[in-house]
Amino acid sequence: MNTDFATGHFYGDRSTNGSAAKTLENKIIRFNSPFWPFQFITTSIGQEGFDFHVYCRKVVHWSLECDPVKFEQREGRINRYQSYANRLRLAELMDRKNIRFRGWRYAFDDVRKNDAVKDIVKQSLGLFPDFVVGDTKNADDPDAEGVKYDKFGLESECYYYPFSFESHEFDKVLRCVGYYRSLLGQSGDDTFEKNFAHFLELNKTDNKDVKPEDYFIDLYPSGKIINATPKDKEELLSLYHAMIGGPCEWSENYPDENTIAFDLKNDDLFVMKNDKEEIVATISIDHDDAVEALTCWRSDLVPSGELSRLCVRKDMQGQGIAKIMMNYACDVLKSRGMKGVHILVREGHVVALSTYAKIGFETVGECDLFDKHFICMEREF
Repeated sequence: MNTDFATGHFYGDRSTNGSAAKTLENKIIRFNSPFWPFQFITTSIGQEGFDFHVYCRKVVHWSLECDPVKFEQREGRINRYQSYANRLRLAELMDRKNIRFRGWRYAFDDVRKNDAVKDIVKQSLGLFPDFVVGDTKNADDPDAEGVKYDKFGLESECYYYPFSFESHEFDKVLRCVGYYRSLLGQSGDDTFEKNFAHFLELNKTDNKDVKPEDYFIDLYPSGKIINATPKDKEELLSLYHAMIGGPCEWSENYPDENTIAFDLKNDDLFVMKNDKEEIVATISIDHDDAVEALTCWRSDLVPSGELSRLCVRKDMQGQGIAKIMMNYACDVLKSRGMKGVHILVREGHVVALSTYAKIGFETVGECDLFDKHFICMEREF
């Protein structure tokens, strides 16, 4: 086969051969372009650790991989962040929603901020549009609601000889992959949906239909977010004091009972409680004239809200609760008609700075307030 059309990689461990590693790197760079080669042929060495998603949306399994984890690894080479298939889907969605295309550098952010898809963004839990493009219709039938994408989706094929062992095992492998994805809580494609439907059919009895929700697994941190009440004052104070000595540089005097009373008075204090009704996290919407007077905030985001005193119990940290609390408070501010939100972050609080940046906050300046130095971060709704 002409190597301008296809290329292959069949070397051993790339870490032991610098020349081979460089050759492979060059091949991948060429393959991840809109130009030749248009096929990349590899042994099992290529099923882990490589990205082929930039201009590829089809995987051909020459041999059947019975392990669902390895099978998923193969398909994961093209099912990635802002993949080619997702860009095709996004382009169709932008055309249908009349969203102006300014180039791929801006497309994902433009869609994410567009009012026409705000409900999809909210319901996708951060997956839309970078990983999953929802609100799907059949590209060949614009009037057909609720139809999965066929034209632009990821494609997976397995070639095998008729009457061979693999011809009988392929459906079983796909079914195992569907179950594997369900255990991970992934929003898979129609392969998962068909396999899950098959599973329900197998488990249906004469007396009772099996419902999909009977097998749902909730991977969200256990808890509900509600407005705090005066009864929560002591527990909130204990939670605040547990953070003394940390990167926030809180003290016995701040936040204190007066701070809690101020937030409660304005219905601006929110808490997450677990099944035992214990407070595991809290966040406040703040009103501080000195903060509002800072000149670094964008004038086009007026009115804008302020968030403060985000706190997650130490044994619950690292589970994404901070992001959930931030997004909840942002939703409250949006419901109040705010155009944006800002927050002050201690200069040395690396974790907070990184977390806020991941959910859309941008650094707009620095300031000295309350005898401390802060990084000023802002987010547009």
